[in-house]
Amino acid sequence: MVLQEKVRPAVAAPTSADVVRGTVQVVGELLITGGIILLLFVAWQLWWTNVESDARQSAVIKEFAQELGGSAPAPADAPQGTPAEPVDYGTPAVAAAPGHAGTIGIMYIPRFGNSYTRPIVQGTTGDVLDTLGLGHYSNTAMPGAVGNFAVAGHRQTHGAVLDNIHTLVPGDKIYVQTKDGYYTYVFRNNQVVMPSRTDVLEP
Repeated sequence: MVLQEKVRPAVAAPTSADVVRGTVQVVGELLITGGIILLLFVAWQLWWTNVESDARQSAVIKEFAQELGGSAPAPADAPQGTPAEPVDYGTPAVAAAPGHAGTIGIMYIPRFGNSYTRPIVQGTTGDVLDTLGLGHYSNTAMPGAVGNFAVAGHRQTHGAVLDNIHTLVPGDKIYVQTKDGYYTYVFRNNQVVMPSRTDVLEP
């Protein structure tokens, strides 16, 4: 019996150029993967959060309408125009503030389009603003009460409920419907402040 030993060819040691080339390839693949993940996150943030929020807000509006004993209200139901003579409706009804995430009513802003309707919910935490619509600052007045009725909302993502706030002009009407009726607010001016300027919420 004759045994033959196979001789393996010698493998050349990697050069510095090979190391650099391999490193660049790995880094490039990681960057491409990271870019794809980032694009998916942006798509989720800018598109899908709006889809989810719009669906949830529509459900809140329908639930509110059912509590009123009718179908979902439409912006056309809001008061239109300005009466020729001032009308005295008496002392406005002021409802008690609901608990956290409770529905206060619906806001209509004709300047934002005939289909603009957004629920107003108690609270301004993420669980409210990210899914339920406009959040009412619990330390401000309820609709119809003396003082400031202040709400917060996203301009981008999560329904973008205030995306067109920059289009408001002085004199624009903003309607708020609650279980007690309609309240009409008039846009006066736009002021940009830092988040720390909570004094703007005070009367």
